[in-house]
Amino acid sequence: MFPTGQPGIALLFLRASVAATLLFAVLPAPFTLSLKLAGAVIALALLVGIASSVCAALCCIAELAFMLTSSGTVAICSGLAALISLALALLGPGGYSVDARAFGRRRIIFTRHGGDEER
Repeated sequence: MFPTGQPGIALLFLRASVAATLLFAVLPAPFTLSLKLAGAVIALALLVGIASSVCAALCCIAELAFMLTSSGTVAICSGLAALISLALALLGPGGYSVDARAFGRRRIIFTRHGGDEER
């Protein structure tokens, strides 16, 4: 399901917040350039809604890793971000995403043909 209206906008905001959280966690960290680039690509894909559930699950894994390697308020914030990412992975992308355009509702038209015509 790809809800539109207020639920779709709420999922868009949720995707944006998870993407921003991942960017703020990955970019200032002392990672290699390839890991920073991978985090940025995942965040951008999540923001526009490409493979949203997979990207949100990857964000959840990354935030759990940050939580386990951090302490104090950073660990708490990373744990909360992991929960939000998991919720987004389970909810799906919403109606305002590339996924909804590619895999959204289809219209099926039934036609009569064969031996069903009246004579």
